[in-house]
Amino acid sequence: MQMGGLYFNQQKLDIALQYFDSAQFINEGLKNDEIQAKIYHRKAFLYSKQKNCAKSLEYHKKSLDLVIKREMGPWLVSMCNSNIAEQYNCIGDYDKALFYINESLKDITKGGYATFYALRLCQKGAIYRSQEKYDLAIIYFKEGFEIYKEIKHKVNMKNTGSQLAEMLFITGDYKAAYEFLKVSNDLKDSLLESKIEKIIVEKDKIHALEQSNQKAILQEEKINGLEQEKRADQTVILALLLVFLSVLTIIYLGAKSLKQRREKEEIATKFKMELNQKEMDLLQIQVNSLLSESKNLMNQAVNLESLNTYLETPLTKRELDVLTQLAKGKSNIEIGEILFVSVNTVGTHLKNIYSKLEVKNRVQAVKLASRYSGKNRV
Repeated sequence: MQMGGLYFNQQKLDIALQYFDSAQFINEGLKNDEIQAKIYHRKAFLYSKQKNCAKSLEYHKKSLDLVIKREMGPWLVSMCNSNIAEQYNCIGDYDKALFYINESLKDITKGGYATFYALRLCQKGAIYRSQEKYDLAIIYFKEGFEIYKEIKHKVNMKNTGSQLAEMLFITGDYKAAYEFLKVSNDLKDSLLESKIEKIIVEKDKIHALEQSNQKAILQEEKINGLEQEKRADQTVILALLLVFLSVLTIIYLGAKSLKQRREKEEIATKFKMELNQKEMDLLQIQVNSLLSESKNLMNQAVNLESLNTYLETPLTKRELDVLTQLAKGKSNIEIGEILFVSVNTVGTHLKNIYSKLEVKNRVQAVKLASRYSGKNRV
């Protein structure tokens, strides 16, 4: 099943389906309902990717039956009902789509799962929009927008605001359409500014490091200049004594040159050690800050093997490795050392993890992973 997931992420759907079918065949002998529910879930998303709504609907229903049978929890039931509603909307059976999205909303609460609750509301609005019942669609999109606003989920606010603007324009409420479009565009600019700001901060760090290196080079050149001046003075004096002390001068100059090289190496080494210590102090401050944020999560035992089954966009193997170390309270540098990758690569994995889990920081990511990685899961 994991091999199928890898090919699914590579958009090689035919090969992925072969692995999912093989997993299903093997599990028929094992008769493990939880594994079977996962296989149905994966195959349903694969058929959805192929725009085969009817086939996707079939496997989502099979997955829901097993989730209910094994009592795997209301959150999973809600997710399955939501997926079924989406496929009914795809094939145009809006009555059933509304029935299942309403069932999904029953199994999930705003207080416990604000983001997912808002998603379900917007999904219900999308069903009404497919029927061109824009007045009803606007009601649910607005309710979802308000939840996103409350939890400060800027990305979903931007997307929902854009859709609201479009529907309000269709219904002739141009003023309201303009207001939501303005909010959406402002959020888009804000998100872009945040991204640019991060890039600028990174460039500032690089610039500061380059300046430090340049200062080290200048210091080394200054030391070399002083050494050259000193040697020139010594050469004039030694030239006058060369006739009388030629052998002694050669020995003296050799010993002096060795001493001077050692002094030069000691000065350069000391300067580099001071520079490295400053960098280590800065990194230690960052590490302490990250450890402080996640200190309440460090002792939580998180099982992430099947977390991908709950996500519309699964985490890659490497992203799961990063999330596992994150749950142990590891800093970005420590994660990079454990997984043998750069800090920048760790940062890229974290950005992808936050996006797929729809969270804003490492603490929320570990909390969400801990919440949905219990014993009874799809």
